Amino acid sequence: MYSIQERSSEGLPAAVLTSSNTTPTVEHHSQPDLDINIYSPRFITGGSPHPGVIVEPPGLANVEPPPLRYRPRLPKDLSETGKLSAMQLERIIYAGQAHEQRLADGSRAGISIGDGTGTGKTATLAGVILDNWFQRRRRAVWFSVKTDLIEAVSDEFRRLGLTPPIKLINDFPTDQEIDIQDGIVFCTYRSLIARSKKGNKRLDQITRWLGPSGVVIFDEGHKAKYAFADDRGKSTQTGAAVLEIQNPERFPDVRVVYSSATSAGEVRHLAYMSRLGLWGAGTNFPIGFEQFAEEIESGGVGALEMVCRDLKAMGRYLCGNLSMGIDPESGLSVEFREVIHKLTPTQRRMYDNMAQGWQEVFRNIHRALDLTNSGKATRSSALNQFWAEHQRCFRNLITAFKVPTLIREIEDALGRKESIVVSITGTGESQTKKQIERAADQEEAIDSLDFSPRETLTRLVSNCFPTACFQERTNPYSGTIEYIPLVDANGDQVESRAALQLRAELLDKLSILEVPEHPLDQLVNYFGVENIAEMPGRKKRLIRTANGTLEYRPRQLNGVPSKLINLHEKNAFQNGDKRIAVMSEVASTGDSLHAGKSVGISRDGFISQPS
Repeated sequence: MYSIQERSSEGLPAAVLTSSNTTPTVEHHSQPDLDINIYSPRFITGGSPHPGVIVEPPGLANVEPPPLRYRPRLPKDLSETGKLSAMQLERIIYAGQAHEQRLADGSRAGISIGDGTGTGKTATLAGVILDNWFQRRRRAVWFSVKTDLIEAVSDEFRRLGLTPPIKLINDFPTDQEIDIQDGIVFCTYRSLIARSKKGNKRLDQITRWLGPSGVVIFDEGHKAKYAFADDRGKSTQTGAAVLEIQNPERFPDVRVVYSSATSAGEVRHLAYMSRLGLWGAGTNFPIGFEQFAEEIESGGVGALEMVCRDLKAMGRYLCGNLSMGIDPESGLSVEFREVIHKLTPTQRRMYDNMAQGWQEVFRNIHRALDLTNSGKATRSSALNQFWAEHQRCFRNLITAFKVPTLIREIEDALGRKESIVVSITGTGESQTKKQIERAADQEEAIDSLDFSPRETLTRLVSNCFPTACFQERTNPYSGTIEYIPLVDANGDQVESRAALQLRAELLDKLSILEVPEHPLDQLVNYFGVENIAEMPGRKKRLIRTANGTLEYRPRQLNGVPSKLINLHEKNAFQNGDKRIAVMSEVASTGDSLHAGKSVGISRDGFISQPS
């Protein structure tokens, strides 16, 4: 184990490079409707092969990146022992090479690493930091989506045998300075936009510590994709802060690395990648990102693909994914199958009754809009809310229907000694919490509350059903008809008695609809909390006790702080203590649940997405 505080940059060997102009080796395996392009580094000789087979998108496979001229400063054993594969080393070198280039505005160029899930991006990003560390640039900021991932980053550095200090930004009050001399500050995108009561910004605190030439890692950078404001919507504070830390006038020398498996999904989501040299002075889009976005969008998907090809040709974008085909070492491949859940007569009745309930709500909303003399804006708002909740309700209902079949599949997989990962779309925690709080205020029993998909419909009727009356008024300037609230002598808005009666009748009818429990609660109540590693991020959950009553309990584990519960659950699954893991979108970002070679365990996996 190296002690990074004592390691000198003197005498460290550079990576072995070659300037060979031979054609890169690309194997083509034909499968039905799929051309697979096996990826291998173009200009690196020697080094360790990547642990998994990597494939490249067809649109990029025939584009050659520029020759490598940059020589990194890394311990030779990282490559010789396979701690860093040749593919990861290649990305580290291209990052260093990009950072030696200057854009027309004088700022240092950056690089985007678009490798897919499971390809080892964390090790690559750690390698970029270490390369700079051994060149005496020993301050870096690592942005990510959640604080839990600091453990994954720390584990990766330990695996590499090099352990720079890594501190969470929340360890330093916003009104104070970051007091570590060298190391890595780990910061979530949410924390980046925080400010103290005195008005001091996290962003300013970070940039003061980082210095002029530190390394900035935007891991899961797509979280900053809304950095551009136009008539389609507002830019986010996160996007604006991410752009500010790359400001070419204030911070021209910072070394920027973007990392996301979904970095090139939509043109306007590229706005935060200001160091790739795609727009601005010296480019074909000198006006800025808006000009670039309009031009590329007019060319469709093909134009965006050409952007990616050009970036690879410049050495500023690299992208590979784990192959789903046959692994040459094990002879195994990823298998995919659909499981059809056949609705039971009871479920068919539930669905039909729910559909009829929504139809009746739809008709009565239109009646209420007429009764209250609502204008166009009110009508549009009511119907938008209706269709949004309609989609959410039926998504949850259909998913809940599938759980009995999912349970059978899980039991079969457990019988085959496999580990199971279940991916769900959401936990419903926010609405559950609101209902519990309301019940506590009204001294209502938890068992009387509704946590099923039906709650979506009843909540829509309770909160969004139009009952407020409006009156017409002619605008004296434009001559158009306006609808303003109708108020009584006390200035209170008048509500339609007929609309209120409609709402009350609807709620009575909806209360008798029979629907299943939330999918996550079904799984937890069937298999038990002791058998499921639950990582969707909810702080409390509903548990059905032995006598059949519901209790709303914190997700507490003896001796485990609440902020570390998700990490503890993940480790329990990875260690084999629990064989079932349940994930949601919150938990899926950045977490690794695979049985990779670096994990030291081998197991067959069964992944289910009941959507």
